[in-house]
Amino acid sequence: MMDKLNEAFRFDPIFPETFCLDFWDPRDQISTKALKPEYFDRPDNLHSLRFIHIDVGLTRSRLGFACCYISGFREVRTPNPNDPGRMIIEVLPEIRVEFAFGLEAKPGQEIPLDKVRSFILWLRERRFAIGLISTDGYQSAYLLQLLARHNFEVEEISVDRSSESYVQLRQLVYEGLVSLPKGNLLWRELTDLELSPDGKKVDHSPSGSKDISDAVCGGVRNAMKREGSVKQFWQLCNPPPFRENMARGIWRNAPGPRPRFSISEEMIEQFWPEQIWPDKISW
Repeated sequence: MMDKLNEAFRFDPIFPETFCLDFWDPRDQISTKALKPEYFDRPDNLHSLRFIHIDVGLTRSRLGFACCYISGFREVRTPNPNDPGRMIIEVLPEIRVEFAFGLEAKPGQEIPLDKVRSFILWLRERRFAIGLISTDGYQSAYLLQLLARHNFEVEEISVDRSSESYVQLRQLVYEGLVSLPKGNLLWRELTDLELSPDGKKVDHSPSGSKDISDAVCGGVRNAMKREGSVKQFWQLCNPPPFRENMARGIWRNAPGPRPRFSISEEMIEQFWPEQIWPDKISW
Protein backbone atom coordinates (compact mmCIF):
# COMPACT_ATOMS: atom_id res chain seq x y z
CA MET A 1 0.00 0.00 0.00
CA MET A 2 2.88 2.40 0.73
CA ASP A 3 4.12 2.02 -2.85
CA LYS A 4 0.67 2.94 -4.14
CA LEU A 5 0.59 6.02 -1.93
CA ASN A 6 4.03 7.12 -3.10
CA GLU A 7 2.93 6.70 -6.72
CA ALA A 8 -0.09 8.95 -6.09
CA PHE A 9 2.17 12.01 -5.60
CA ARG A 10 2.50 12.69 -9.31
CA PHE A 11 2.85 16.41 -10.02
CA ASP A 12 4.47 19.59 -8.73
CA PRO A 13 2.31 21.71 -6.42
CA ILE A 14 0.67 24.97 -7.42
CA PHE A 15 0.83 26.37 -3.88
CA PRO A 16 3.29 25.96 -1.01
CA GLU A 17 2.17 23.29 1.43
CA THR A 18 1.75 25.85 4.19
CA PHE A 19 1.82 29.63 4.34
CA CYS A 20 0.59 32.51 6.52
CA LEU A 21 -1.72 35.39 5.68
CA ASP A 22 -1.83 38.68 7.51
CA PHE A 23 -5.33 39.09 8.93
CA TRP A 24 -5.34 42.87 8.40
CA ASP A 25 -3.45 43.37 5.14
CA PRO A 26 -5.92 43.31 2.20
CA ARG A 27 -3.07 42.82 -0.26
CA ASP A 28 -2.04 39.53 1.36
CA GLN A 29 -4.32 37.03 -0.37
CA ILE A 30 -4.23 33.29 -1.08
CA SER A 31 -3.94 33.93 -4.82
CA THR A 32 -0.71 35.88 -4.27
CA LYS A 33 0.95 32.81 -2.72
CA ALA A 34 0.75 30.65 -5.85
CA LEU A 35 4.03 29.10 -6.95
CA LYS A 36 2.66 28.96 -10.49
CA PRO A 37 0.43 32.02 -10.93
CA GLU A 38 0.36 31.47 -14.68
CA TYR A 39 -1.55 28.23 -14.11
CA PHE A 40 -4.72 30.18 -13.37
CA ASP A 41 -4.59 31.81 -16.81
CA ARG A 42 -4.80 28.39 -18.51
CA PRO A 43 -5.82 25.77 -15.92
CA ASP A 44 -6.15 22.10 -16.78
CA ASN A 45 -9.61 20.74 -17.56
CA LEU A 46 -11.44 24.01 -17.10
CA HIS A 47 -14.68 22.27 -18.16
CA SER A 48 -14.49 19.96 -15.13
CA LEU A 49 -16.39 20.66 -11.94
CA ARG A 50 -14.24 21.49 -8.93
CA PHE A 51 -14.98 20.06 -5.50
CA ILE A 52 -13.60 21.83 -2.44
CA HIS A 53 -13.31 20.81 1.19
CA ILE A 54 -12.07 23.10 3.94
CA ASP A 55 -10.87 21.86 7.30
CA VAL A 56 -11.54 25.00 9.31
CA GLY A 57 -9.28 26.30 12.03
CA LEU A 58 -9.25 29.70 13.70
CA THR A 59 -6.80 29.78 16.57
CA ARG A 60 -5.86 26.16 15.88
CA SER A 61 -2.64 25.31 14.07
CA ARG A 62 -3.87 25.65 10.49
CA LEU A 63 -6.76 25.51 8.04
CA GLY A 64 -6.65 22.78 5.41
CA PHE A 65 -7.88 23.53 1.88
CA ALA A 66 -8.15 21.14 -1.07
CA CYS A 67 -9.63 21.46 -4.55
CA CYS A 68 -10.29 18.32 -6.65
CA TYR A 69 -11.83 17.44 -9.98
CA ILE A 70 -12.62 14.31 -11.97
CA SER A 71 -10.07 14.16 -14.78
CA GLY A 72 -11.37 11.03 -16.52
CA PHE A 73 -12.78 7.56 -16.07
CA ARG A 74 -11.08 4.19 -16.06
CA GLU A 75 -12.24 0.61 -16.26
CA VAL A 76 -11.19 -1.27 -13.12
CA ARG A 77 -11.33 -5.09 -12.90
CA THR A 78 -11.40 -6.92 -9.58
CA PRO A 79 -11.90 -10.63 -8.84
CA ASN A 80 -15.48 -11.63 -8.10
CA PRO A 81 -15.47 -13.19 -4.59
CA ASN A 82 -18.75 -14.97 -5.30
CA ASP A 83 -17.72 -16.41 -8.66
CA PRO A 84 -14.04 -17.45 -8.90
CA GLY A 85 -12.62 -17.00 -12.36
CA ARG A 86 -14.83 -14.04 -13.17
CA MET A 87 -14.06 -10.36 -12.79
CA ILE A 88 -16.15 -7.43 -11.57
CA ILE A 89 -15.81 -4.56 -14.05
CA GLU A 90 -16.41 -1.00 -12.86
CA VAL A 91 -15.91 2.34 -14.60
CA LEU A 92 -14.48 4.54 -11.86
CA PRO A 93 -13.45 8.19 -11.85
CA GLU A 94 -9.85 9.38 -11.81
CA ILE A 95 -9.59 12.24 -9.32
CA ARG A 96 -6.90 14.89 -9.42
CA VAL A 97 -6.28 16.92 -6.28
CA GLU A 98 -5.50 20.14 -8.12
CA PHE A 99 -4.07 21.89 -5.08
CA ALA A 100 -3.98 21.34 -1.34
CA PHE A 101 -2.42 23.57 1.28
CA GLY A 102 -2.46 24.58 4.91
CA LEU A 103 -3.29 28.18 5.78
CA GLU A 104 -1.77 29.37 9.05
CA ALA A 105 -2.39 32.43 11.19
CA LYS A 106 0.33 34.87 12.05
CA PRO A 107 1.27 35.03 15.75
CA GLY A 108 -1.42 36.82 17.73
CA GLN A 109 -3.90 36.68 14.84
CA GLU A 110 -6.69 34.38 13.66
CA ILE A 111 -6.99 32.67 10.29
CA PRO A 112 -8.79 35.13 7.95
CA LEU A 113 -11.85 33.22 6.76
CA ASP A 114 -12.94 36.14 4.61
CA LYS A 115 -9.79 35.63 2.52
CA VAL A 116 -10.75 31.99 2.01
CA ARG A 117 -14.09 33.20 0.67
CA SER A 118 -12.30 35.79 -1.50
CA PHE A 119 -10.08 33.09 -2.97
CA ILE A 120 -13.05 30.94 -3.95
CA LEU A 121 -14.72 33.95 -5.58
CA TRP A 122 -11.42 34.67 -7.35
CA LEU A 123 -11.45 31.12 -8.75
CA ARG A 124 -15.00 31.57 -10.02
CA GLU A 125 -14.04 34.83 -11.71
CA ARG A 126 -11.46 32.79 -13.64
CA ARG A 127 -14.18 30.45 -14.86
CA PHE A 128 -13.53 27.61 -12.44
CA ALA A 129 -16.81 25.70 -12.23
CA ILE A 130 -17.25 24.99 -8.53
CA GLY A 131 -19.80 22.29 -7.85
CA LEU A 132 -19.74 21.70 -4.11
CA ILE A 133 -17.93 23.25 -1.15
CA SER A 134 -17.89 21.51 2.20
CA THR A 135 -16.40 22.32 5.57
CA ASP A 136 -15.97 20.37 8.76
CA GLY A 137 -18.08 21.08 11.81
CA TYR A 138 -15.47 23.08 13.74
CA GLN A 139 -16.56 26.74 13.78
CA SER A 140 -17.49 26.50 10.10
CA ALA A 141 -21.01 27.97 10.16
CA TYR A 142 -19.75 31.51 9.46
CA LEU A 143 -17.76 30.45 6.39
CA LEU A 144 -20.69 28.42 5.05
CA GLN A 145 -22.94 31.45 5.43
CA LEU A 146 -20.45 33.65 3.55
CA LEU A 147 -20.28 31.20 0.67
CA ALA A 148 -24.03 30.49 0.57
CA ARG A 149 -24.68 34.21 0.17
CA HIS A 150 -22.70 34.00 -3.08
CA ASN A 151 -24.90 31.15 -4.35
CA PHE A 152 -22.39 28.35 -3.85
CA GLU A 153 -23.70 24.94 -2.95
CA VAL A 154 -22.34 24.26 0.54
CA GLU A 155 -22.47 21.38 2.98
CA GLU A 156 -21.15 20.64 6.43
CA ILE A 157 -19.42 17.28 6.67
CA SER A 158 -16.77 15.76 8.87
CA VAL A 159 -14.29 13.07 7.94
CA ASP A 160 -13.57 12.70 11.69
CA ARG A 161 -16.85 11.17 12.74
CA SER A 162 -16.40 7.91 10.84
CA SER A 163 -13.70 6.13 8.89
CA GLU A 164 -15.86 5.84 5.75
CA SER A 165 -14.33 8.75 3.81
CA TYR A 166 -10.75 7.70 4.56
CA VAL A 167 -11.50 4.08 3.67
CA GLN A 168 -12.84 5.32 0.34
CA LEU A 169 -9.74 7.45 -0.23
CA ARG A 170 -7.48 4.53 0.60
CA GLN A 171 -9.23 2.27 -1.91
CA LEU A 172 -9.01 4.89 -4.66
CA VAL A 173 -5.29 5.36 -3.97
CA TYR A 174 -4.81 1.59 -4.07
CA GLU A 175 -6.53 1.48 -7.48
CA GLY A 176 -4.28 4.29 -8.74
CA LEU A 177 -7.26 6.61 -9.25
CA VAL A 178 -6.06 9.58 -7.17
CA SER A 179 -3.33 12.03 -8.22
CA LEU A 180 -1.83 14.23 -5.50
CA PRO A 181 0.50 17.25 -5.54
CA LYS A 182 3.95 16.44 -4.23
CA GLY A 183 4.46 17.50 -0.64
CA ASN A 184 6.24 16.20 2.44
CA LEU A 185 3.64 17.40 4.93
CA LEU A 186 0.68 15.81 3.13
CA TRP A 187 2.68 12.57 2.82
CA ARG A 188 3.47 12.62 6.55
CA GLU A 189 -0.13 13.30 7.47
CA LEU A 190 -1.43 10.44 5.35
CA THR A 191 1.15 7.99 6.68
CA ASP A 192 0.61 9.11 10.27
CA LEU A 193 -3.11 8.31 10.36
CA GLU A 194 -4.32 5.91 13.01
CA LEU A 195 -7.54 3.91 13.19
CA SER A 196 -9.39 3.97 16.50
CA PRO A 197 -9.65 0.66 18.40
CA ASP A 198 -13.29 0.26 17.37
CA GLY A 199 -12.42 0.98 13.72
CA LYS A 200 -14.95 3.79 13.46
CA LYS A 201 -12.70 6.86 13.36
CA VAL A 202 -9.41 7.99 11.86
CA ASP A 203 -7.10 10.31 13.77
CA HIS A 204 -3.48 11.42 13.83
CA SER A 205 -0.83 10.54 16.37
CA PRO A 206 -0.43 12.82 19.43
CA SER A 207 2.47 14.65 17.76
CA GLY A 208 0.98 14.73 14.27
CA SER A 209 -1.65 16.62 12.30
CA LYS A 210 -4.15 15.95 9.53
CA ASP A 211 -5.49 19.33 8.46
CA ILE A 212 -4.41 19.00 4.82
CA SER A 213 -5.17 15.28 4.60
CA ASP A 214 -8.68 15.92 5.96
CA ALA A 215 -9.17 18.56 3.27
CA VAL A 216 -7.99 16.13 0.57
CA CYS A 217 -10.18 13.35 1.94
CA GLY A 218 -13.23 15.61 2.02
CA GLY A 219 -12.60 16.93 -1.49
CA VAL A 220 -12.29 13.41 -2.90
CA ARG A 221 -15.46 12.45 -1.03
CA ASN A 222 -17.30 15.36 -2.67
CA ALA A 223 -16.07 14.33 -6.13
CA MET A 224 -17.22 10.75 -5.57
CA LYS A 225 -20.60 12.00 -4.37
CA ARG A 226 -21.12 13.71 -7.76
CA GLU A 227 -19.40 11.03 -9.83
CA GLY A 228 -22.65 9.81 -11.41
CA SER A 229 -23.74 13.18 -12.80
CA VAL A 230 -20.22 13.99 -13.99
CA LYS A 231 -20.10 10.69 -15.89
CA GLN A 232 -23.45 11.43 -17.55
CA PHE A 233 -22.25 14.89 -18.52
CA TRP A 234 -19.06 13.55 -20.10
CA GLN A 235 -21.01 10.93 -22.06
CA LEU A 236 -23.48 13.54 -23.27
CA CYS A 237 -20.71 15.88 -24.40
CA ASN A 238 -18.85 13.23 -26.42
CA PRO A 239 -20.43 11.72 -29.53
CA PRO A 240 -19.89 8.02 -30.39
CA PRO A 241 -17.47 6.30 -30.58
CA PHE A 242 -15.81 8.52 -27.98
CA ARG A 243 -18.42 7.87 -25.28
CA GLU A 244 -17.36 4.29 -24.68
CA ASN A 245 -13.69 4.95 -25.34
CA MET A 246 -13.62 7.90 -22.96
CA ALA A 247 -15.15 5.79 -20.21
CA ARG A 248 -12.53 3.12 -20.77
CA GLY A 249 -9.67 5.61 -20.74
CA ILE A 250 -8.71 4.75 -24.33
CA TRP A 251 -8.97 8.34 -25.62
CA ARG A 252 -6.19 9.44 -23.31
CA ASN A 253 -3.62 7.21 -25.01
CA ALA A 254 -4.95 7.22 -28.55
CA PRO A 255 -2.86 8.82 -31.33
CA GLY A 256 -4.02 12.04 -32.91
CA PRO A 257 -5.99 14.92 -31.42
CA ARG A 258 -8.35 14.37 -28.54
CA PRO A 259 -12.09 14.59 -29.24
CA ARG A 260 -13.52 18.08 -29.12
CA PHE A 261 -16.16 18.81 -26.54
CA SER A 262 -19.45 20.17 -27.81
CA ILE A 263 -21.22 21.72 -24.82
CA SER A 264 -24.43 23.69 -25.04
CA GLU A 265 -26.12 25.85 -22.45
CA GLU A 266 -28.93 23.29 -22.30
CA MET A 267 -26.46 20.61 -21.24
CA ILE A 268 -25.05 22.86 -18.53
CA GLU A 269 -28.50 23.75 -17.21
CA GLN A 270 -29.54 20.08 -17.18
CA PHE A 271 -26.62 18.85 -15.08
CA TRP A 272 -25.21 21.79 -13.15
CA PRO A 273 -27.22 24.10 -10.88
CA GLU A 274 -27.20 27.81 -11.62
CA GLN A 275 -24.95 28.72 -8.69
CA ILE A 276 -21.87 27.17 -10.33
CA TRP A 277 -21.45 30.23 -12.55
CA PRO A 278 -22.66 33.70 -11.62
CA ASP A 279 -23.75 34.29 -15.21
CA LYS A 280 -24.08 32.45 -18.48
CA ILE A 281 -20.94 30.79 -19.76
CA SER A 282 -19.87 30.88 -23.38
CA TRP A 283 -18.13 27.75 -24.61
